[in-house]
Amino acid sequence: RASRLPSSRIASERIWAGVATWGADAAALVDAGAAWRLADELHPTS
Repeated sequence: RASRLPSSRIASERIWAGVATWGADAAALVDAGAAWRLADELHPTS
């Protein structure tokens, strides 16, 4: 059991790091989409 604990902890840390990275990417996409929409409202292309 003692040898399993560190590896499972590393695995969970990797999973959480991946989730945090995905969340940051998603937030960046949302920000980009909001900025794009705002720019479109300020300068309508139609």
